[in-house]
Amino acid sequence: MAVPDLETWRAGWNSPDQQRLGVRAVTIAPRYAAIAIDLPYGDERDDDPLFTTSALSYVADVVALSSVRAHLDEEREQPNGTMSLHLNFIAAPARTVTIEANVVAQNEMEAFVELTGREPDGRMVLRGLATFSVRQKAPGGAA
Repeated sequence: MAVPDLETWRAGWNSPDQQRLGVRAVTIAPRYAAIAIDLPYGDERDDDPLFTTSALSYVADVVALSSVRAHLDEEREQPNGTMSLHLNFIAAPARTVTIEANVVAQNEMEAFVELTGREPDGRMVLRGLATFSVRQKAPGGAA
């Protein structure tokens, strides 16, 4: 399993763009990852519902990829890209949303990830499914 060191993984989330989105890495484990978006922003971003929706969609995609990467055998497999991302926005978020991603199934060619976004009180604001293409490496680890 390719689970990265938690602090190293978290440090990778400190770019200016990710900070502008309010993204904060929470945890990573085999088949699982969680990333939070600190909402509301308290500035003009709150007036643009597209900004929040885009931030949630971005986080859903990358947290799903993180859960897949934490599950793959680095010697034999590598992620090959998002095949599909389907999100249901259940409610408008009013507070910090933590999006959790769980790899629920995988075969030689794809991994299936369930996504759930919740506020601190447990209120669900997002539910989804992502499918990632998985590529088998050639013998010796070459892609």
